[in-house]
Amino acid sequence: MDKPIETLDLAKIRKALQIENEELLNKYLKDIWSDLSKRSEESSKGITKITFIKYYELPGIISDRLFDVFDKDKDGILSLPEFQEGMRFLFSQEESFNSLAKFIFNFYDFRKCDKIKKDDVKLVLSYVSLQKKDLNAISEETGISDTNFQDRVESQEQLFNILKIAFKDQEEMNFDEYINVIKNVNSDIFLLILMFLLEKKPFSSATIKNYIPRSGSPSKNYSKSPEHSKQVIASPTHNSRFLSPKLRKKNLMDPKKRRNNTGGAANILQLYSGVSNKPVDMNNFFGKDSGKAENEKDKEKEKEDKKDDKASKRPQRRVRIKLDNLMDKTPEISKKTFTFGKNVKMESDDVKEDDFEFDIGEEKCEQFEGYVYKFSTAQNKMKKTYFKLIGKDLYYYKNKEEEKHRGMHNLSGVYIKKGENITIDGKTYFNITIVYKEEKAYYFDNEEDFKIWFDKLNMASQNKSVLDKYDIKDKIGKGAFGLVKSGINKETNEEVAVKIMAKKNMDKSDIELAKVEIDILKIGQHPNIIKLHDVYENENYIYIVMEKCTGGDLLSYFEKRNYELPESRVCEIIHKLSMAIYYLHSYGIVHRDLKPENILMTDPSDNADIRLLDFGLSKIVGNDQKCTEPYGTLAFVAPEVLLGKPYDKSVDLWSIGIITFLLLCGYLPFDDKHSEREIARQTIQEPVPFDQKIWGKLSPEAKTFVDGLLKKKPEERLSIKEVLEHPWFKKMTKVNEKRSDTSNSNQSQFGIYTTA
Repeated sequence: MDKPIETLDLAKIRKALQIENEELLNKYLKDIWSDLSKRSEESSKGITKITFIKYYELPGIISDRLFDVFDKDKDGILSLPEFQEGMRFLFSQEESFNSLAKFIFNFYDFRKCDKIKKDDVKLVLSYVSLQKKDLNAISEETGISDTNFQDRVESQEQLFNILKIAFKDQEEMNFDEYINVIKNVNSDIFLLILMFLLEKKPFSSATIKNYIPRSGSPSKNYSKSPEHSKQVIASPTHNSRFLSPKLRKKNLMDPKKRRNNTGGAANILQLYSGVSNKPVDMNNFFGKDSGKAENEKDKEKEKEDKKDDKASKRPQRRVRIKLDNLMDKTPEISKKTFTFGKNVKMESDDVKEDDFEFDIGEEKCEQFEGYVYKFSTAQNKMKKTYFKLIGKDLYYYKNKEEEKHRGMHNLSGVYIKKGENITIDGKTYFNITIVYKEEKAYYFDNEEDFKIWFDKLNMASQNKSVLDKYDIKDKIGKGAFGLVKSGINKETNEEVAVKIMAKKNMDKSDIELAKVEIDILKIGQHPNIIKLHDVYENENYIYIVMEKCTGGDLLSYFEKRNYELPESRVCEIIHKLSMAIYYLHSYGIVHRDLKPENILMTDPSDNADIRLLDFGLSKIVGNDQKCTEPYGTLAFVAPEVLLGKPYDKSVDLWSIGIITFLLLCGYLPFDDKHSEREIARQTIQEPVPFDQKIWGKLSPEAKTFVDGLLKKKPEERLSIKEVLEHPWFKKMTKVNEKRSDTSNSNQSQFGIYTTA
């Protein structure tokens, strides 16, 4: 007899992370939409993509997918109905399970064909931290993950097992099959992304709870405050804590490493990912009031379950699980049924006297308020107004007695700066300017209030100055939109490179590419990808702080050695480059500008390691998605790009072939000193020029490697997996022998193909 499968009751979790009052939520979202839409060039139409992704901060392709699902008419702008409907699907407790499940299903449906592919689900969930270390390792200052490459490998291996259980031997599933998997087999493909989106929501439950719409009565738990006051408002959700000190020693949740806005779902995911592979208990998904069955069959099952609950008197808010199971990296399907409610009790056979308590906790939202001044040019005088800062939302009122706000600014993606002070009738007023599409200047009649508000607004908008942490030194390079300078970390004295991008030189599409570049650097924890330290932004510049490599780029390294390298050294460099590309392609990232100038050497020595950088033209795409932008560098770009055809990640493989040819021969295969048109013609039409004088001295494996990459038709080109399994690497480098047979491997190929 089969043992029952564990199930999860998410009613209490959902209640904690979603919003109970849908009417209030809709009014709040209308205010947010009105403010955010003003930042676009055509404010009457709605919220642009770049504004949305600054408001709802999500990594990589998750941000793109969420905007795409919200954007029903595919015009690149979110209208008010689109914004409200999308947010309601996620955050309203009144949505049915089927509608919420369909929302997540659409999230995975890249092709919009009412089927989801395993590879697409894998791509999306690759951006959701599955490892406990990933969940803890978030920098409080910048939000940049502290996880290392091995954490990524373990997370990918766990994802491999999740997909194997959910999809079995299938490559895709329709909606009915998806629902069946969630209910009866494995709920991970639904819950992991749902919880991630809920935990990363751009407002707190407390913000909504204490929101006072322009029409209506104040929230019951809002209280009048003094002229300048600070309140901490709590509602159930974020800042959860494992209450046992002994459990904290096991590093399941280290509060010091958490961001201030990290929510309860991180804890839930952390616990959940350790005892994974549970279907959802549909009968309890919405709690007692709204947990209605979807059909008659489910209603009968609901009645039976209630009988069982009465008979067993099983507690609905606690569950006993083994601590060693919690820590498993690749958990198996569990053995008993339980519900997951507000508290979780954990036991360990090793420490029987200890009870480990987990509480969803409370979400805290800081409120600050007081009088400020606006300057009236017409009257040449200051007009007094009242501000209330709740979370990231700044509301303004005629006076502090007024209950309904006159307007609001959401501080996501805005910049706070000190402006010019004004003196009127001998009195000095200190200026703070809020910058987004336009500048809003506010004044204070004393320096103390000015400093307090400046700090509060900067904290709410998460503005920090690069100069607080780094000394910026000399120029070491030049980029498309600015300079690269050396820098020194003031705390550690570590040398860094700072890429400074001037916004005045960037249009809307350039800003979006910069966002993608930063996302890629955040995910790029690979030994051969440049390491990201910090990101800063103000109204004029974007600062990307990275590790500093002292060996110059690969081209200068090659030049200094008279354009001659041993074949074994070339093979080693290309092998490391190929492993980095496999890593990127696993996350849906196509580089699109691979060339020697974008590969740095860590030091000047002959055996220096490499670091891939410059993701300014890179893109994150689904497995079946194509690119159309004509990006790349002429001598290294694939024929299909030159022909204006849609292309995929295989363009990177062409570029690897060109780089390999160059390093082996000392010249480019398709080149002309006088005509770019001729270079393009050769790339499209001419065969690879294998000069026997040179290639006769090289191994035959090297020639087949280059020839396999420089196929004019992308479908005939070597895949990245075929590249890493190529006999040339096996002959010249110490390649992991596990690659010889991965078909029956019980672990992800990710770990195998991204390590030497």
